[in-house]
Amino acid sequence: MPGSASATTAGRRDCLCFGLALADTDLTRGAYFFNQRGTWCIKAYDGDIKVHGVWQHTNTGPIAEHATVRVDWDEEGLRFFVNGEPRGDKIAWGGEAPALVRVATRLYHPGSSVTLL
Repeated sequence: MPGSASATTAGRRDCLCFGLALADTDLTRGAYFFNQRGTWCIKAYDGDIKVHGVWQHTNTGPIAEHATVRVDWDEEGLRFFVNGEPRGDKIAWGGEAPALVRVATRLYHPGSSVTLL
């Protein structure tokens, strides 16, 4: 169950998000995955962190272009890091740890991107 995923940011970052989604979460709504139940993400523009579509930590600081964003998770929950520094507190799953999660991104504007490491 424990895991880690990293990405680098590029381009316009005002709507770029990076995080996790439960394996069975419907992401067909595309860019709006971060508003759904079963998702956890950090927003590049201001460092806001959303959990199940609800703001958890706000204004932790913008994430610059070419920054490394990492999410680590284990049985207790998950935590975001930017260039190796923690952002916000560790977030509990809100119940039993999920068996499967997947990495998800929101890329809204042309030119915005993440590169998975």
